[in-house]
Amino acid sequence: MRIIEKSFSAQESGLSVGIANIGQTPGNLEANQDRIIDALDTFSAHQVNLAIFPEYSLSGYFRDIFRTGNKLE
Repeated sequence: MRIIEKSFSAQESGLSVGIANIGQTPGNLEANQDRIIDALDTFSAHQVNLAIFPEYSLSGYFRDIFRTGNKLE
């Protein structure tokens, strides 16, 4: 998992953005949820106030589910 945090203000109360590429697994909702929660815990510790995740972070891409044969649980 790769996490990036960037502050856009010299003031402590300014905008801080966190970007997480969690490497989601298609169809594995529980593992993907755990990765999202881990990233949010990291963001919370760094006082990030805007978190950005890839689309389909929870389910993974549906085309990948069909290709790998994984099923949504």
